[in-house]
Amino acid sequence: MKGLMLNQIDMMKGRLTLFFVLSCFVTIINLFNDPHLNSGMIIYILPTTVLIESIRQDETSGWVQFLSTTPVSRKAYVQSVYATFLAISLAITIFASIMTLIIHHSALKAFSNGIFGIGFALNMSVILAVIIKKGASDSKGAQIVTILLCVLFILFLTIAPMIFFTTVLKLPDTLAFFYSRVILLLLGIVVAYIGYAIATKSFMNKDL
Repeated sequence: MKGLMLNQIDMMKGRLTLFFVLSCFVTIINLFNDPHLNSGMIIYILPTTVLIESIRQDETSGWVQFLSTTPVSRKAYVQSVYATFLAISLAITIFASIMTLIIHHSALKAFSNGIFGIGFALNMSVILAVIIKKGASDSKGAQIVTILLCVLFILFLTIAPMIFFTTVLKLPDTLAFFYSRVILLLLGIVVAYIGYAIATKSFMNKDL
């Protein structure tokens, strides 16, 4: 697993460095305007963009075909893709949470942003399932459609609970934000698990 993850990171280290720096910059700028990161969701799309390009390179370079001749199982490859994606997302989330704490001096906001980052990343991981299932040739269209669906879906999930908690339950904005992010996280766990199961099953049955 560690070797596969290192291979993923090595293949995309140039783009990964650029996107990570860009994510940090966007996070800092965004936090001065919006302590809840509502307008900064793009920073969690970047890891999927980098990793999807890595999967495309894997398929076009023959790496996946080579993988089928090694003792490494196909399931381990899928696990490495998901683990790498979550590791990158977690690194960005930790940075965003630390910056939230520094800029806004609020541990609850920082913790809420951490939950939001992981929850959003887990929901975005559905893109990985689509790409692994469809293959490199269809990945561009699948990426665009899935990103649009995820953004619309999660925007609804971030706005609707906030309205419910603030207008119906009359909770303060900070608590309403926290509870809505917990819902997002729980849903993300379910979505990621289903997506991982679909990706594993389809990749296990794929002709290489």
